[in-house]
Amino acid sequence: MRVLKSRAVVSSFIFYFMFFFIFLLGGVSVSNANQEVIKEISKCPKSPNCVSTLVDSKRHKMAPWAAASPDVMKKIKAAALKEPRSKLISESDTHLQFTFKSFVFRFVDDVWIALKDGKVHFKSAARTGYRDFDKNKERMERIQARVYN
Repeated sequence: MRVLKSRAVVSSFIFYFMFFFIFLLGGVSVSNANQEVIKEISKCPKSPNCVSTLVDSKRHKMAPWAAASPDVMKKIKAAALKEPRSKLISESDTHLQFTFKSFVFRFVDDVWIALKDGKVHFKSAARTGYRDFDKNKERMERIQARVYN
Protein backbone atom coordinates (compact mmCIF):
# COMPACT_ATOMS: atom_id res chain seq x y z
CA MET A 1 0.00 0.00 0.00
CA ARG A 2 2.86 2.40 0.80
CA VAL A 3 4.43 1.67 -2.57
CA LEU A 4 1.24 2.65 -4.35
CA LYS A 5 0.95 5.88 -2.34
CA SER A 6 4.57 6.81 -3.01
CA ARG A 7 4.11 6.10 -6.73
CA ALA A 8 1.01 8.28 -6.73
CA VAL A 9 2.93 11.08 -5.02
CA VAL A 10 5.84 10.76 -7.48
CA SER A 11 3.45 10.63 -10.44
CA SER A 12 1.62 13.70 -9.19
CA PHE A 13 4.89 15.53 -8.65
CA ILE A 14 6.06 14.68 -12.18
CA PHE A 15 2.73 15.71 -13.69
CA TYR A 16 2.69 19.10 -11.95
CA PHE A 17 6.37 19.68 -12.68
CA MET A 18 5.84 18.96 -16.38
CA PHE A 19 2.69 21.10 -16.48
CA PHE A 20 4.53 24.02 -14.85
CA PHE A 21 7.54 23.60 -17.16
CA ILE A 22 5.39 23.43 -20.29
CA PHE A 23 3.40 26.45 -19.12
CA LEU A 24 6.59 28.45 -18.67
CA LEU A 25 7.97 27.42 -22.05
CA GLY A 26 4.65 28.16 -23.70
CA GLY A 27 4.72 31.74 -22.40
CA VAL A 28 8.23 32.26 -23.67
CA SER A 29 7.45 30.89 -27.10
CA VAL A 30 4.47 33.23 -27.57
CA SER A 31 6.63 36.21 -26.67
CA ASN A 32 9.43 35.04 -28.97
CA ALA A 33 6.93 34.36 -31.74
CA ASN A 34 5.62 37.92 -31.51
CA GLN A 35 9.18 39.27 -31.62
CA GLU A 36 9.86 37.20 -34.74
CA VAL A 37 6.68 38.53 -36.36
CA ILE A 38 7.71 42.12 -35.52
CA LYS A 39 11.12 41.46 -37.13
CA GLU A 40 9.40 40.12 -40.24
CA ILE A 41 7.04 43.11 -40.42
CA SER A 42 9.97 45.54 -40.30
CA LYS A 43 11.43 44.23 -43.59
CA CYS A 44 10.27 44.79 -47.16
CA PRO A 45 12.24 44.02 -50.33
CA LYS A 46 13.09 46.82 -52.76
CA SER A 47 10.41 45.60 -55.15
CA PRO A 48 7.01 47.36 -54.97
CA ASN A 49 5.08 44.21 -54.02
CA CYS A 50 5.11 44.79 -50.25
CA VAL A 51 3.51 47.12 -47.71
CA SER A 52 4.39 47.44 -44.03
CA THR A 53 3.81 49.70 -41.06
CA LEU A 54 7.35 49.34 -39.72
CA VAL A 55 9.48 50.34 -42.72
CA ASP A 56 10.92 53.75 -43.57
CA SER A 57 10.44 53.53 -47.33
CA LYS A 58 7.58 55.75 -48.58
CA ARG A 59 6.94 53.24 -51.37
CA HIS A 60 6.10 50.50 -48.84
CA LYS A 61 4.84 52.46 -45.82
CA MET A 62 1.30 52.25 -44.48
CA ALA A 63 0.04 53.68 -41.20
CA PRO A 64 -0.53 51.29 -38.27
CA TRP A 65 -4.04 50.75 -36.99
CA ALA A 66 -5.27 51.61 -33.50
CA ALA A 67 -5.70 48.66 -31.15
CA ALA A 68 -9.03 50.17 -30.17
CA SER A 69 -10.49 47.20 -28.31
CA PRO A 70 -9.23 44.16 -26.41
CA ASP A 71 -10.69 41.85 -29.06
CA VAL A 72 -9.13 43.66 -32.03
CA MET A 73 -7.15 40.58 -33.08
CA LYS A 74 -10.35 38.52 -33.22
CA LYS A 75 -11.96 41.18 -35.40
CA ILE A 76 -8.93 41.31 -37.68
CA LYS A 77 -8.90 37.52 -37.97
CA ALA A 78 -12.58 37.46 -38.94
CA ALA A 79 -12.12 40.31 -41.43
CA ALA A 80 -9.06 38.70 -43.05
CA LEU A 81 -10.76 35.33 -43.39
CA LYS A 82 -13.54 37.02 -45.40
CA GLU A 83 -10.97 37.64 -48.13
CA PRO A 84 -11.14 35.08 -50.95
CA ARG A 85 -8.61 32.23 -50.83
CA SER A 86 -7.37 33.24 -47.37
CA LYS A 87 -5.76 30.79 -44.97
CA LEU A 88 -4.82 31.32 -41.32
CA ILE A 89 -1.30 29.98 -40.74
CA SER A 90 -0.69 30.86 -37.10
CA GLU A 91 -2.26 32.90 -34.33
CA SER A 92 -1.82 33.98 -30.74
CA ASP A 93 -3.22 36.79 -28.60
CA THR A 94 -0.58 39.12 -30.07
CA HIS A 95 -0.05 38.03 -33.67
CA LEU A 96 -1.67 36.52 -36.76
CA GLN A 97 -0.20 35.11 -39.94
CA PHE A 98 -2.14 34.46 -43.16
CA THR A 99 -1.58 33.50 -46.76
CA PHE A 100 -3.72 34.67 -49.67
CA LYS A 101 -3.71 33.14 -53.16
CA SER A 102 -4.46 35.00 -56.36
CA PHE A 103 -7.37 33.71 -58.40
CA VAL A 104 -5.81 32.88 -61.76
CA PHE A 105 -2.15 32.04 -61.23
CA ARG A 106 -2.36 31.10 -57.53
CA PHE A 107 0.45 33.46 -56.50
CA VAL A 108 0.84 33.48 -52.72
CA ASP A 109 0.99 36.62 -50.58
CA ASP A 110 2.01 36.44 -46.92
CA VAL A 111 0.47 38.68 -44.26
CA TRP A 112 1.82 39.15 -40.74
CA ILE A 113 -0.11 41.16 -38.16
CA ALA A 114 1.08 41.93 -34.62
CA LEU A 115 0.29 44.12 -31.63
CA LYS A 116 3.09 46.44 -30.57
CA ASP A 117 2.94 49.51 -28.32
CA GLY A 118 -0.85 49.73 -28.44
CA LYS A 119 -0.99 49.63 -32.25
CA VAL A 120 -1.65 46.99 -34.86
CA HIS A 121 1.32 46.60 -37.18
CA PHE A 122 1.34 44.51 -40.33
CA LYS A 123 3.15 43.48 -43.46
CA SER A 124 1.62 42.13 -46.65
CA ALA A 125 4.02 40.90 -49.32
CA ALA A 126 4.06 38.81 -52.47
CA ARG A 127 6.31 35.75 -52.32
CA THR A 128 7.22 35.96 -55.99
CA GLY A 129 7.32 38.49 -58.79
CA TYR A 130 8.19 42.16 -58.84
CA ARG A 131 4.90 44.06 -59.05
CA ASP A 132 1.62 43.32 -57.38
CA PHE A 133 -0.36 46.27 -58.84
CA ASP A 134 -1.14 47.44 -55.26
CA LYS A 135 -3.01 44.22 -54.40
CA ASN A 136 -1.34 43.97 -50.97
CA LYS A 137 -2.16 47.58 -50.10
CA GLU A 138 -5.76 47.21 -51.28
CA ARG A 139 -6.21 43.99 -49.27
CA MET A 140 -4.97 45.61 -46.06
CA GLU A 141 -7.28 48.61 -46.67
CA ARG A 142 -10.27 46.25 -47.11
CA ILE A 143 -9.41 44.39 -43.90
CA GLN A 144 -9.04 47.70 -42.06
CA ALA A 145 -12.42 48.89 -43.35
CA ARG A 146 -14.11 45.70 -42.14
CA VAL A 147 -12.57 45.98 -38.69
CA TYR A 148 -13.01 49.70 -38.04
CA ASN A 149 -16.26 50.53 -39.85
